[in-house]
Amino acid sequence: MIVKDEACRLDATLAALVPHFDDIVVLDTGSADDSPAIARRHGARVFGFAWCDDFAAARNASLGHARHDWVLAVDADERLARIDAAALAALLRAHPDSVGRVERLNPIDEDGTTVTMRERIRRLFRRSRYRYAGAIHEQVVACEGMTEPGPAFAAPLVLDHAGYRDEVLAATGKVARNVALLERALQRAPDDPYLLYQLGKSRYLQRDFAAAADCFARALQAGPDPRLEYVEDLVETFGYALINRGDPAGALRLVESAPDFPSTDFAFLKASVLMNAGRLQEAVDLFVQCTRMPAGRKDGVNTFKACHNIGVILECSGMPEQARGFYRACGDYAPAQAGLARLQG
Repeated sequence: MIVKDEACRLDATLAALVPHFDDIVVLDTGSADDSPAIARRHGARVFGFAWCDDFAAARNASLGHARHDWVLAVDADERLARIDAAALAALLRAHPDSVGRVERLNPIDEDGTTVTMRERIRRLFRRSRYRYAGAIHEQVVACEGMTEPGPAFAAPLVLDHAGYRDEVLAATGKVARNVALLERALQRAPDDPYLLYQLGKSRYLQRDFAAAADCFARALQAGPDPRLEYVEDLVETFGYALINRGDPAGALRLVESAPDFPSTDFAFLKASVLMNAGRLQEAVDLFVQCTRMPAGRKDGVNTFKACHNIGVILECSGMPEQARGFYRACGDYAPAQAGLARLQG
């Protein structure tokens, strides 16, 4: 774990880890608060590291201090929410040369409420076979002489991540730091689609949708392999950036030319694009289809968010009674409650 001035979160993070892990390494990159003392109180071994604007270098330094070969990388703003230790041990025996993908839950502030984004990230691996590469948004890669990671296994671990909440982003300044590091990395590799994608994500978090859309467009022009895990999210976030910057025509061109990803998240984006392009019946049909699909990475794309958007279309089309039914199906989702209040007024 890499930390700097994380005293407000570190206690809870470590308290959740201690019952399950017998060696916790904390690499402190220059805290001015009580982070090192808090880590030591939880039995963690604390080491100093001179920050050099390179997350991979810091991660790899922390790997060098670990006592075991298998390691789990956790950030200070993440909390272990669930673990099946017996199943995990069996998976480590069954996949000795693979990388484990843990589930991370990211609450985000959106439309006056909080929704959760789910993702699988590569965080569990043997340090004798793998290391980190990349100064920012570092990736797990094979050590020299080792084969690159093959198919990853799903590890029975869930992390709650607070780092994307608006209040946390405002307090930490991490997005501005990431933008600076990504722009520096792009000076060395200006056509790297992954770096452009990550810069677009950071600009999106800053609500600079025009800059985000430009980054995503450049990333797609670089021709990333659509089978790579990040490419679907690139396309989807690009679509929402275009909607938010007031370019429904551009968003429509994007989804019509993009690979037809089979996920509920992509179907929901397509329906949202159709809605913003004024193709309302097609949008309703696709939102209804979303309600019959599995849960997506983002909460609500097959339930309350889809029903809310159907309600908005029906309300705008002069069908208040039908709209009420869909708004009521959204439960306590704040935008749907606002829709009901409008119709009651």
